[in-house]
Amino acid sequence: CAAQVSQNETLTKIKCNGKYGFVSKSGQISIPCVYDYVIDFKENYAVVKKNGKYGFIRKDGSELTPIKYEYCESFSEGKAVVQSNSLFGFINSEGREVVSPKFEFLGSFSEGYAVVNKNRKFGYINKFGEEIIAANYEFGLPFSEGLAVVKQNGKFGYINQTGKFMVEAKYDFANTFNEGFATVKLNGKATFINKKGNQIIAPIYDEIAEFDNGLAVVSNNKKYGIINSQGREIIKVESDNNLASLVEFISNSK
Repeated sequence: CAAQVSQNETLTKIKCNGKYGFVSKSGQISIPCVYDYVIDFKENYAVVKKNGKYGFIRKDGSELTPIKYEYCESFSEGKAVVQSNSLFGFINSEGREVVSPKFEFLGSFSEGYAVVNKNRKFGYINKFGEEIIAANYEFGLPFSEGLAVVKQNGKFGYINQTGKFMVEAKYDFANTFNEGFATVKLNGKATFINKKGNQIIAPIYDEIAEFDNGLAVVSNNKKYGIINSQGREIIKVESDNNLASLVEFISNSK
């Protein structure tokens, strides 16, 4: 039987006899192993799968929604993506469909907006399901630090939350902003820019990873090193640098 738990209790998924459930920190089975698959709790709700369908449960094991969807994603900013009849919509924390499934694609919410695909074009909606930025782009990524990557006329750039281009769509590749910087590529080489679109260094690397604590792993010809946010190599790009060790170095520098 299930143990009574509060919403603040930490629950961890567990597998027993080929089925999944959840166990509390004290080791008690809080939600019995009756599901074919589960995803850990996020924002007090967990995605579960049973008999080929998905739904959500609360920490007391009760259903937030019927287990009826083709697919579900974890909650993000109080909303969760659900799929029905091959189309996507989202529910709120009461389990109510705020937007019934009607989009070809719907991403999780980030900074109050979600990417949608409508008629094979990408745009953005708010938490009420209103199309705030029209689906006119060839591709789009979630907002990060107030800007989102979009693709227009085969090139990547960045828009703000009104849909205005803050960084011109001129790159062959672009990643989301993190710590004020984003990796972009021109003619097969990587550099990084600030939110004004200024290149910090010339595009000289094959790859530049996301910045973490002001540092990023870079690579050239399968050789690895580390740069800082000014573009200076604090660990030279050398063939004997181990990638895992460099990642650990950045993690330990926090």
